[in-house]
Amino acid sequence: MAGISVNNAQLQYEVAKAEYEAVKLQADTEIPSKIEQAKAQYDLLETNYQRMQELYDEGAVAKSELEQMLTSIPWQKRPINKHLMLKRLLRSSLMEQSKSGCICASD
Repeated sequence: MAGISVNNAQLQYEVAKAEYEAVKLQADTEIPSKIEQAKAQYDLLETNYQRMQELYDEGAVAKSELEQMLTSIPWQKRPINKHLMLKRLLRSSLMEQSKSGCICASD
């Protein structure tokens, strides 16, 4: 009976360790990549806005088009902020797990 309990505990430990490693991998790779993608999209939007501003100044673009683009700029920051917050939450969770001794990354 004790052998089953030990095996069960070992299995639970291995599952928890795998979950920890998956979250760590996500925090280390996937989220930074998504942040970079969102930043690139935002930078492109800002560049396009500046170009449109120049065209507007020359009379080649209607004010409504310029204003429409201007209103979309704050929305482009939302994915960046969302992924930064998720990264902080995952990192915090990983640190708490490490401190509590639940999972050791080196095991």
